[in-house]
Amino acid sequence: MLTPIHVKQAEKSNDDIDDEDLPKLIMQVLEK
Repeated sequence: MLTPIHVKQAEKSNDDIDDEDLPKLIMQVLEK
């Protein structure tokens, strides 16, 4: 169960990934 704090941390992490590593994540998905 996620607390609001965990949700906020997850959102921040997702934002960081989208800003910096999204192309890498897309490539990883395409490779699989």
